Amino acid sequence: MGPLFIYMGLKISQTREDKKMSRVMVSTLAFIALFTFSCGTMNSNIENDFPREGFAFISKTVQLKRCFGEGKCATMDLRSTGSGYIVRISDRGAWIVTAAHVCNGESGLLDSVDQTINMRVSTMTLKSYDAVVIKKDQEIDACLLFAEGLTEGVDVIPLAMKPPKRGEKVYNIAAPLGMFDYDMVPIFEGRYAGEESGQDIYALAATFGSSGSMILNSNGELVGMVHSVLKGFRHIAVSSPYQKLMDFIREGLSKAELSEWACTPNECIRY
Repeated sequence: MGPLFIYMGLKISQTREDKKMSRVMVSTLAFIALFTFSCGTMNSNIENDFPREGFAFISKTVQLKRCFGEGKCATMDLRSTGSGYIVRISDRGAWIVTAAHVCNGESGLLDSVDQTINMRVSTMTLKSYDAVVIKKDQEIDACLLFAEGLTEGVDVIPLAMKPPKRGEKVYNIAAPLGMFDYDMVPIFEGRYAGEESGQDIYALAATFGSSGSMILNSNGELVGMVHSVLKGFRHIAVSSPYQKLMDFIREGLSKAELSEWACTPNECIRY
């Protein structure tokens, strides 16, 4: 009871020296807090300059066509969006990576139904370009696109030399539900959780439209790509395995020299 009473007494009736000491302590704590905050800000890398110019908004139109007797045909357009990121730029155009299912056509259709897939890529300035599929890997859900003419106002996302550590902070630039506009794209923070069933797992918010979006470390380097989300809890994102994703990108870029491709809105032909 004695110590409690003394503590309360000192708090209620401070002497002049006590007040001076309090002011000194408050000033000192304020200085320490400001110094700590400043250091924390200075040590941040990606948070000072998010590589948004490396983001690519992917839009896909699948045109379904079914013809009947006497030359009568019926058509229907199915539209969807996704996210992507630029991995290489040349004087001919840019290479973009997204999820394979963003590039895929519709499945389960009748044999009599024809489908035509048109892909377009938009930059942060809303400039839009036709894109064609160069390579797909359904196993890791990855797709490599080429957009001819996309050469300015964009940046390349560098590949990380090592995978993230468990608990490491990561960042995601994506267009969930197609949320994307001029100079605006959502940026999310998360953590790398580890591996499960051969996939990389992240504590990261994602939903439809986030597919194909980049996952970056604190240096702004690519460590993963969102391709799916946990059903019933959309704060767990699933990524292609780090090493397989890096191999897919490097192999795709090394085997396809831009100068050796002639591209149309529907295909690229090597010559």
